[in-house]
Amino acid sequence: RVTILIVTDYYPPDRVGGVGIIAQGLAESYRALGHRVIVLTTGRSTGEPDVIRGGRSLVMGVLGNNLRAWRLVRREGVSLVHLHQAGTTLFLLGRLFTRRFPFVLDSLQVSYLSEAREVRTVRVAGRRMAPQPGEWVERFILAPLHVALDFIGFALSDAVTAVSDDNRRELERTYGQLARQPVATIPN
Repeated sequence: RVTILIVTDYYPPDRVGGVGIIAQGLAESYRALGHRVIVLTTGRSTGEPDVIRGGRSLVMGVLGNNLRAWRLVRREGVSLVHLHQAGTTLFLLGRLFTRRFPFVLDSLQVSYLSEAREVRTVRVAGRRMAPQPGEWVERFILAPLHVALDFIGFALSDAVTAVSDDNRRELERTYGQLARQPVATIPN
């Protein structure tokens, strides 16, 4: 029996999304195998045991959860950290300054490089459709931040998985040019 820390930006029932559903399924599977599972996520606390929700807003939750993740790793004897497309990767920098650090598995499910490229003006059925201001913010501010945080997770993890061969090839073509890391494809 080991202690596993799952770090995810989304987790049901408060914040629902594909990444959260996957993280919830893995938490249940790990528990069924007899492991202790702590989930670190964002949103409003719903009273679930071993689910720690830091900050109601996504941005504040992610920032605060970096410190929480570091404390949990140190205090709870975590053996495995399973990251799920989490912006909470800055705590991995602590790995550079400590001898004992748990095994880190980073499961990347969305390519923010590809997502940013998709924000552009397109023509459909003779109509010109331009991105809205929020989409430009996503492309030029949020996506680059996600890319930087994902790279930290990619470079400082012991193992990396992607959900598709296309996603894996993109990681190898981009992040893999800066930090050698084998990437395994494990579909959702």
